[in-house]
Amino acid sequence: MTKSVRISVRVSRAAKDLLERHLRSPGIEKGRVVERAIRHHIRALHQLPADTIQHPLLVVTRASGAAILKLNAARPTEPLRALMRDRE
Repeated sequence: MTKSVRISVRVSRAAKDLLERHLRSPGIEKGRVVERAIRHHIRALHQLPADTIQHPLLVVTRASGAAILKLNAARPTEPLRALMRDRE
C-alpha cells in the first residue's frame, strides 16, 4: 500500500454539499472519492488533445463588458419575440 499524504484545497459550497450527499451512502470514504475524481480528471486531460480542452474561464475587459451591456440594453427583434412566443 502506498503512503498517503494530506492536501488542502478550497472548493465551492455546492461542491462540498454534493460530496457530502454522495458520502451518505455507507462504506464510502471521502479521501477515496476525492482521489478517484482527481485521477479520473487528470487521466482525461492527458488523453484529450490539448487544443480540445476549454478551461471554464471568461475574461471580461472594459471594452467587452461595455459591449455586453449594450447587448442587454437592445430591444428584442420581432423574429426573437415570435420565437419566444412559439416556445410557450
